[in-house]
Amino acid sequence: MARLVDTLLLAIAALVPALLALHRLPLADDGAHDELLVRALGLGVVGPMPTLEPFVAAPFLALPLGTLAFRLAIPSALAAGLAGLFLFLLTKQVLVTPASTRLGTFVAVAASLATTLSPPWQLEATAMLSATLPTAAILGLATFLASAPGLSPRDGSSLSPWRTFVPSRPVAIAALASLAVVVLFALARHRASAFVFPATDAPPFAPNAQALRAFLRDDVGLVTSALGALGVVLAVAQRRGRPLFVALAVTAAAAMVALFRPAPGPERYDASALLFFAGVHTFAAVAMARGVVAVARLRLPLAAASAAMVAVFSATFAAVALDESSLVLEARASLERVDWAESAFGSHKPGSLVVTEDPVVARRLVAAWLAGDGPEASALLPLYDIGGRMARAELQRDDALRPLVRDVTLVGALSELALGKLAETRPVAALYSPSWDKGLTRHLTMHGFFDAYEVEPRGALERRKRLDEVDRVVVPLARALAMARAETLSRTTARLLGVRALALAAGGERDNALLAAAHAKAFSRDDVAGLAAPKEAPKVHLAKR
Repeated sequence: MARLVDTLLLAIAALVPALLALHRLPLADDGAHDELLVRALGLGVVGPMPTLEPFVAAPFLALPLGTLAFRLAIPSALAAGLAGLFLFLLTKQVLVTPASTRLGTFVAVAASLATTLSPPWQLEATAMLSATLPTAAILGLATFLASAPGLSPRDGSSLSPWRTFVPSRPVAIAALASLAVVVLFALARHRASAFVFPATDAPPFAPNAQALRAFLRDDVGLVTSALGALGVVLAVAQRRGRPLFVALAVTAAAAMVALFRPAPGPERYDASALLFFAGVHTFAAVAMARGVVAVARLRLPLAAASAAMVAVFSATFAAVALDESSLVLEARASLERVDWAESAFGSHKPGSLVVTEDPVVARRLVAAWLAGDGPEASALLPLYDIGGRMARAELQRDDALRPLVRDVTLVGALSELALGKLAETRPVAALYSPSWDKGLTRHLTMHGFFDAYEVEPRGALERRKRLDEVDRVVVPLARALAMARAETLSRTTARLLGVRALALAAGGERDNALLAAAHAKAFSRDDVAGLAAPKEAPKVHLAKR
């Protein structure tokens, strides 16, 4: 009977987070994580595990289900379930003692669910090839190190301090080596992606990433953090041996990586944040289990029933986590009711060529196209990577691009003549750059968040009319992005509109520039000039749709 109960709890720990994430996948916005989407569908590998992801993604890409983004998110959901299984096994080894077998097992599954049902874990479980993949791999390794019989001490000296926390030399060597690799790669600025330790190679964070202290306060919770700290003290006093050492090592390594790297979220969390979150909940469960045992040992009537109530109370952490993650993902689902691509592209014609010097905007464009949004057969000419694969491919397809590419290569800027000849052959959307000639701004007209380049100059009144049309969609879209906590998408939209404000100001149209600046301010409070200035970024060869 006890084995059947353990099997049932193990299935709950694994299936609940996986099935819940699979159910929530339609709520995830396809273009919410531009860098991840572009690299996953354009290059074949992405972020956390670059050498393994093509093999992980290939079977799911072949499924006749939904969009490519949906299929790439299925491995993340399954990995969340696998991580829940490993976390339950590891927490159970830390908690369960002969005096508290049943209650300890119940507290272990409650701690596992409180972790995998939380907003950080569910946000990653519904994202494409996310940090749940390396997190599950590391938790699996930790579970193996905590339970493999071949790594047990042979001389029986388990009461010495060294044997208490490092029960075998192979465990100690493996843990120290792993910790050294984590620290070295976390400190290194440039790393070869094929050799990066999985916990350190994570997707880019939002620009306004929270501090580690805010992560503990807002995501983990003050009560859980306090229980986790108490649990560490109690666990060390227990001297539980190898499972305790492994859990402490994983938590400590994750905390060190979180200190060296940018802080997590609110849109994305890397593997170190997820592992640290799991470690805090594991040691909070240690404190709860110790409380259960203490109450059960009281020589009072109904002591056993009171201990059971304390164990049931630990399940409320999982219920609260489920409720909070539902609210976060439902807020993100509001993006589906306001189509960003429809607002951004406006009335741009099919076959448009977008010319830009901003890699951030380029990633947003390609992400939208790969998600099936935007005008059909549109293309991108990345001026910041004019010798790259995508620019060369466009040049081979369209000979009309040769004068424009020649100007950029030799002079370093676009010319009015080259853009005019190109606009005669196909629709052109040009994102203004302060380095361009001011005369180019007279040819720009506003269509959504991108400016079309016209062959003949246009007047300020026509541009004002177009800006008034954009004004109708700015406030609803800004409100929807704010509710969904889509910080990256909001900031990218502000960059687009900030570029427009600079273009209008360069053309001497003060009133139009003020209105465009107000549009940009609706998405970000930062200075418009700072938003519009492209930052240095590594050249990414973006694959055409």
